[in-house]
Amino acid sequence: MEQLNENFVANPDWFDYEVKEKYLNSVSESQRTYVMFLLKKMSIHEKSVGEPLYNQTTSNIESFLYSLQPLTRQTSYKGLGYVIRYMRFAAELGVKDSNIILIESSFDYADKFVPQNARTFITRDQLEAIIDNCRNFQDKVIFRLIFEGLKGSQLSELRFLKPNEVYKKQVDGNEQYFIDINSSDKNNRTIPISENLYYLCQYASAQETYLLNNGNEVDPNIIMKRGTEQDLVDTGYILKRSKIGKNAADTDSTISYHGLYSRMKRIMDYEEFNDIDADYMKSGTLYQSGALYEAYRIIDAEYADGLLEAYTKEEKDELYSKVDFLSLRRKVLEKFIYVQVQKSKNLISLENMIKYY
Repeated sequence: MEQLNENFVANPDWFDYEVKEKYLNSVSESQRTYVMFLLKKMSIHEKSVGEPLYNQTTSNIESFLYSLQPLTRQTSYKGLGYVIRYMRFAAELGVKDSNIILIESSFDYADKFVPQNARTFITRDQLEAIIDNCRNFQDKVIFRLIFEGLKGSQLSELRFLKPNEVYKKQVDGNEQYFIDINSSDKNNRTIPISENLYYLCQYASAQETYLLNNGNEVDPNIIMKRGTEQDLVDTGYILKRSKIGKNAADTDSTISYHGLYSRMKRIMDYEEFNDIDADYMKSGTLYQSGALYEAYRIIDAEYADGLLEAYTKEEKDELYSKVDFLSLRRKVLEKFIYVQVQKSKNLISLENMIKYY
C-alpha cells in the first residue's frame, strides 16, 4: 500500500523564519522531526523575548533549554547539542552578533535542565512528531489509539478493535467520530475520537504489508530470512499479525500482547526517534498524556474565548479557577476508564494544564 510521507517545511509564521528555514534544509531527513519540534518551540520563546535565540543572554537561552522539558540527561544533552549547532549555523550565516557561544556542551551542564521528579507527559505536538515519522499505518495508529483513550489489560482494547467499531455519524448536524469498545463486559463504552484517528484506523486496516525497520535499511541477515517487508494476516482486526511463525496460517487470532509490545519496542529503536525521549513512547505515558489533553480540550471547548485572551499565568489561573474539576474528571474518566479517580486528581491539575497545554 502506498505510504504517505510528511513534507517537513519551515513555517513562515515562525520568528526569524528565514534562518530557521535554511537550518531545517541543512539537516538530514532523519533529524527533521526533532528539529521541527525544536524550531517551533524556539519561535514561541523568541517572540516572548523579542530577538533570535542566538543573540539572547545566557539566562534567556537557559530558560529555553528548561522549556524543552528533557526527561533524562541524554535527552537534555542532545537538545543542547542541537541548540549549539543552530547558533554556530547562525554565526556562519553572519546573522549572529558574535561568534561566542554563551552555553557549554557537556553532560554536567545538560543535567541542569532535567527537572527533579520529571513528569513524563507528552504534548499533542510531540505525539504528532512521533506519528509523522512512522512509515507504517499499523505503527501510527498504535500511538494515537492509546493517546485517545484505548488501553485495557495487556492493551486488549487495541488488539481486539475491529474496523466496524470505528465509525462516523451526524450529531446535531455535524459529522463526528466514535469508537465502540467491546473488549470486555466490564469496560464496554463508546468514546468520541478525532477525525485523524478515524482515518488512521481505516488506513491501518487496509495495510497489507509491513515495512521492516520503518522503511530504512535492513540488516542483510534479516533480508536473507524475511526480506524488507512482511505480509500481514487479515484477521478481521485493525492491528494485524505478520505472516511468520507457527501461527502464520491462523486467520482468526488477534496480534498477541507480546507481539504488539515488541512492535512498539522496535519503533522506539528507529533512527528517526534517536532524539525523542523513549519514555514519551511508552503506553502508560501516552495514555496519561491523552487523559490530560482530553481535560484541556474540554476546558478549551467551554472557555475558548477566555483561553485566546489569557496569556499570563495569572490570567490562566483566574480562568481555571472557574472550572468544576469534579465534573471535568468525571468526563475524562468516561473516556479513559483506567485512569483511576485518585490518580486523576493529581494528573488533571491546573499546574499540568498550564505547563503542557
